[in-house]
Order: sequence, then structure tokens, then C-alpha cells
Amino acid sequence: MKIVIDLTNKCNLKCKHCGNANDNSFVNIETDFINILKNIPYTITKVDLLGGEPLLYSKLDDLLTYLEEISVEVSLISNGQFSDEMAKYLCKKMIRNISISIDGMREQNDQVRGKGSYDKAIKFLESLLEYKTNEKMDIGVNIVVNRLNCESIKLLIEKVLSQGVDYVRINRILEEGRACNSDLLIDDVQYLTVIEQICSEYCSNDLMEKIVFDFETPFLAYYLNIKYDMNYMIKKDYCDAAQHSIYINSIGEIYPCRSYQHKINLTNFINDISLCATKLIMNSEKEENDEYCISCFLLQYCFRCPLNKKKNPGMCKLLETKLLNYFDGFRKHRVKFLDNTFIVATDSELYLMDPSKEKNYRVKNGNAKLLEYIDGERTFEEISKNSNIDYYTLTDFLLDLSNRGGCEIYELKENYS
Repeated sequence: MKIVIDLTNKCNLKCKHCGNANDNSFVNIETDFINILKNIPYTITKVDLLGGEPLLYSKLDDLLTYLEEISVEVSLISNGQFSDEMAKYLCKKMIRNISISIDGMREQNDQVRGKGSYDKAIKFLESLLEYKTNEKMDIGVNIVVNRLNCESIKLLIEKVLSQGVDYVRINRILEEGRACNSDLLIDDVQYLTVIEQICSEYCSNDLMEKIVFDFETPFLAYYLNIKYDMNYMIKKDYCDAAQHSIYINSIGEIYPCRSYQHKINLTNFINDISLCATKLIMNSEKEENDEYCISCFLLQYCFRCPLNKKKNPGMCKLLETKLLNYFDGFRKHRVKFLDNTFIVATDSELYLMDPSKEKNYRVKNGNAKLLEYIDGERTFEEISKNSNIDYYTLTDFLLDLSNRGGCEIYELKENYS
């Protein structure tokens, strides 16, 4: 089981976009997390240490020592406002992943995180990279996309990758805590523009493997992978709350996740966690029957948090428009199959089998002679018409298959070899 812990709500910065901060509910308490972890009746495989600022937790050394003793994979996120000695200390511990938060080049970062915070974070990052001796330790940078850094994110990515970090993680501001109603928030169009610029810049570069995105919908990962032909470098994450992970806040209260306010008691842990998982599944099933979503073109790619009742029709419409416009650009393209086993025909229906097994296409009244139309001579549009298969379904399947090496797509017959 994975455990996410806010070690403390103390912090040495006051970032304008902090989702954890609530300045009216500060509690100065040092929780004994070791005792809590010892009483969780599941094998703990991973622990994420967050805050506040986790390096301000006074019992950090004892906790890291205990986690090392029970062979747990540890990840830690810090603002990097610490000394060279702290960097040396961390590099001696068995920490799998250390992330330093930096939100733009010096001017943009310091407007968000405070004057001088950029130079301190960069220096701390350099110290970590210098003292790192454990090959299994990854050191990276977290960047939150905001109104101030849209134009400078690529510069920061280039800088830290050139310094030798193992990854860069791109996040969107969560409208929680101090970030609520912040003037740093950007709209969906601005956010997607930044993400697409990053993908366009690095899609043909090996460095793309070092860029990680936290997306609100798995569909966005699929769209970018297909559009920029990245062989599914961008991974899709799904919720595992109350099934494979739990969250512990700074005063030791246990929940399935930050959003699910059903407290789990250690004395009744197994029953409570089972109840929470059941409720999450029931909520997910109810979402599938939501009239807003049931007929949505994007439903097969989508995963919305069953606890988040806010709908974002703007984002959904934007993604749908982007995808369909991209698909429309292939109407005159042609295709050559390299392996016909991805099409299965019965007497009455046709199945386009996605090699990833993430989704398959069951085409009602499909034409069993589809293969006769895919011979390198006809366009996508002609194949769709002749085989009686929806154009967008066909294009989705062919682009997916091409990205996995199952077919070749080209524009003109004379350019095909």
C-alpha cells in the first residue's frame, strides 16, 4: 500500500498558489507517524512525504531511518530553501525520489514563492546532484504552470535538464488553500497551449522521457501521445484511493485521499478502508449514468474523480474540438496494414482490436470486408464510407495502431514505399 503523508503544515515560504495552505487553521504539532505506520495492517510499499515543508518536520531522521529498516520506497517534495549540509544529509539516506519545487526562471519564481527563493532552490538542487551517490535515487524538479511562467517554462526545463536532473514534473494549480481565486490561475486554453508547446518541443527528443505530466483526465495523455507520435511516453494515471493508497494529514488523521473526508480509524482499519472503496466504486457507477457524460465522445478515455462534483464542460469541449480537428486532418491520408490480426470479423459485426487492450472498438453493422478497402489505395474518408465505419472511430483506431507499429500512414501514394 502507498501512504501519502503531510508531515507538517509548517513552511518557510508563503507561496501564492499553495494548495495545502490555510492560514487560519495552522496547528503546530509534531505527529508520531512511525507509530501510525506500525499499526496499519497492510504491507507498506511506498511513502510520499509532503507538507507544508517536510524538511521542517523535527522527527524526520527517525522516520527515514524506520522506513529504511522496513524497506519502503520513499519520495520527498521540498521547496529547496535549505543548506548544503541538508543536501548532504538527504543524499546519505535511502530516498528513492527527491523533488524540488521551482516555478519559472528567477523573476517569475520569486514573484510566486518569494524573493531569493529561486537562487536558494537552484543551489540546493545543484548540491543534491553533486552529492548524489545512489544510482537508484532520482532527483527532479516540480513546476506548477501559472499565469507568470507560461512563457518561461521551456527555459526552466532546458536549464534543469542540462544540469542533470532525472525528471521534470509539470502540474496545474489546484484551486485549494491559498490558491483559491488566485490571480495566478490560467484558463483551459492557456494551460493546454503550454502543454502542447512542451510536447512539440521535445516530442522528437530523448529528453521527452524525462518530462512527466499530472493531468486531470487520462484522455489528455492519450491525445498528446497520438498527436505528437510519442509512443505513449506520457503515462495515464488512475485513482487508487482506498484500494492501494491512503492519505495521512499532519495531525495523524487517516483518509482514503485528500478529497474523501471519511476518516479511517486504525482500530477498524480494514473495515473502514473496505467501506470507503465500496462507496468510491458506487459513486463511479453513478457518474457513468450522468446524462452529461453518458453520450460524450470522450467517455472511453475519461476518468473523473467520483468525489469531484464539479463539471468542466469548457475543458471537455476544448479537448473534443482539438481531437476531432486533428482527426479531420487525416481524411485524405492512406494506410497500409503491417498486421491484419487487429481486425476480427464475425457474421454480423466487426471488431477493431486495440493492441494495448485498453480499449477495443465494436463496430455495429461493420463491414466484414474492411480489409479489402485498406489496400493503400483509398483514403481514410473513403475507407470509412465504403466499410460503413464512423470516420472518427476508424481514425482513432488507425492512429493508435500506427503509434504501436501495426500500420503505416502516408499522404500520397507516390510517397509510399
